[in-house]
Amino acid sequence: MSKRCARWATKAALIGILIGAAACTKVDNELGDSLIPQDQQIHVAQMKATGIDAYQAKVDSIPAIFHSYGYVGRVFDPTFGMTQACWVGQFAPYWFSVEEKSFGQNPQVDSLVLLLTVNTSAHFGDTTVAQTFQIHELKTRYYQSSIYYTNRDISDEIDPEPLYTFEYKGHGNIQLRLTGEKADNLIKRLLDESGGVYEAGADSLFVNRFPGLCIIPAEGSPRNASTVPIVPSTSSLGLYTHRAVDAETDTAINVVYSFNPNDLALINFNLYQHDYTGSELEGVTLNDTLPTSQTVALGYVQGSAGVSTYVRFTEEFIQTLKDKIQAPYRLMLINGAYLNVGIHNPTPETLDNAFNRLGSFSGYPSLTPIPDYEYMDELNQYNPITLPYDGYLNRTSNCYSFNITRFVQELIDAKEVKSRTYMLTPSYEELYGQAGVVLEMKPTAENPTPLTVTITYTLLQ
Repeated sequence: MSKRCARWATKAALIGILIGAAACTKVDNELGDSLIPQDQQIHVAQMKATGIDAYQAKVDSIPAIFHSYGYVGRVFDPTFGMTQACWVGQFAPYWFSVEEKSFGQNPQVDSLVLLLTVNTSAHFGDTTVAQTFQIHELKTRYYQSSIYYTNRDISDEIDPEPLYTFEYKGHGNIQLRLTGEKADNLIKRLLDESGGVYEAGADSLFVNRFPGLCIIPAEGSPRNASTVPIVPSTSSLGLYTHRAVDAETDTAINVVYSFNPNDLALINFNLYQHDYTGSELEGVTLNDTLPTSQTVALGYVQGSAGVSTYVRFTEEFIQTLKDKIQAPYRLMLINGAYLNVGIHNPTPETLDNAFNRLGSFSGYPSLTPIPDYEYMDELNQYNPITLPYDGYLNRTSNCYSFNITRFVQELIDAKEVKSRTYMLTPSYEELYGQAGVVLEMKPTAENPTPLTVTITYTLLQ
């Protein structure tokens, strides 16, 4: 045999031995387990837990924080009833047409004009129905350092006699020449420059004298109209005057007072009222949320401090998880806990009217979120983060999906009875919108599956 053939034969034999050895090799999946101390053994698994009750609640007192729009008007929804919105806004001098920033001696008044710019795409309701509004002067000053609530009764904080009354429908901006005895009185006071109210940086002095305006629907105005979205940042009050320079000429002296809180030390906010007469919610028991109370199959969630859904995780839910902690394991680490809540009657119209995202608040009146929904972390202007919480509308599955891992972990870790409840509400960004959604919170003929949390967990010794 040639040397070349001998080498090929040797190689072939060696390859055969390697292949045979590989074929006979058995993978030991437990290799190394004996090296892990007994008190450090772990077990990873997944489970589904039920035992979530829902109740219908109404918290009409939440902080009336600044919003991009100042809604005014009344809108009616067959599901959520009538919502009435009032707007409170402060104003201060923003621009003088003359450098000396003074009206001078004996100015002649031409007009006082209120301009309310309207976002033409943010209306809720029927814009073809005319509404009557009243403009009132505030008698009480509001402060940026204070918190005001959406159900505040300001009847004693406004001049009971309207400054002006007007009718509005449609989408366009609102421009009003304010006339009458009340308007003349306001003009006279605006011309008073005493006390340094027109000096640079004197916004606070000005607001002390002129606390602001409030716009409310007039008594008897239609319930089924729309809420009009005023844009405070571009709305203004203009005082137009002139004074004689000599016998033949005069000078126009105009002042623009701005409602813009971004440029001036001003605040504005909305107040809301809800009336469920003639809606699906008429007669529904609200705020009966004791463990012994009647649970609901449908959970209503409304914007502008209306109804929301109160959720309780029952003892059954907690015990189902704790039963998994059997010897030799002592601790349960929740790797992930996910809850899907279906939307009732998910038609295209229903989905269009639904919130883009739902929030979860352990303290709704104070806007205190559950641990998974630390919304301020997302709003941090310097280092915003994306929360695992989710909470967004899933149009494909017709549901909202929530990651409540930290909430469930706290339920398991609690040494004593801990609050097992929170409120499903609009997300922080949508708190003051007039949208609404109905959630399926209990098994029905159409959806026989109860609310279920899918949990991945690790057991530790």
